[in-house]
Amino acid sequence: MRRLLLVRHGNTFEDGVVPTRVGSRSDLALTQKGVAQALTFAAAVRTAGLCVGPFLAGPLQRTRDFLARGFDATPTLDARLREIDYGDWEGLTDAEIAARVGAAMLEDWNRRCVWPHGQNWAPDEAALAAGAALLVLELAHGSPRCLPILCSSQGVLRYFAKLDATFFVQAQRDSKLGVATGACCGVRLAPSGALTVDFWNDKPDAARLAAWAHA
Repeated sequence: MRRLLLVRHGNTFEDGVVPTRVGSRSDLALTQKGVAQALTFAAAVRTAGLCVGPFLAGPLQRTRDFLARGFDATPTLDARLREIDYGDWEGLTDAEIAARVGAAMLEDWNRRCVWPHGQNWAPDEAALAAGAALLVLELAHGSPRCLPILCSSQGVLRYFAKLDATFFVQAQRDSKLGVATGACCGVRLAPSGALTVDFWNDKPDAARLAAWAHA
């Protein structure tokens, strides 16, 4: 089975700044810490001795720059990795969103990936799921020697996790579907396009990456 690394882009808000909901409408740059996270991830991959490529990223600068800074490479931009347009939530803090729609809807999305209908998000959930499934199927047939690396937002990455129903249901139950900035996830792909999650939301660690890649 071919292995695949998923990674969330680095920080886009400076320390001390209250984060807001940022999706495809807001093309924010990586902060200094975000660049450092990119370098840390790439260093772990190199130290692990992994053969990596191709590099794929969403079209926004925070995802493409995360891979470009870390690997001194120009990633292929793929619209299926473009971040979600958060519609009515764009630019709001979590506190402001909860005041508008209730804490339950916000928590359902943040912790359990339950789509908040009626909030003018785009694309719809079916399109996100279909895009992830098609991309996985395309990558499943490449060389098993090298690991593709995909960089996107945690909202999009969750739809790759959803392709492993057993993992997704348990992670949803445990509220462990989030992916921190700069964190990575390892999955395996069968030729059929079936996906198995091996680890999720891990800090980059060379020893663990090497053990996983050669298991």
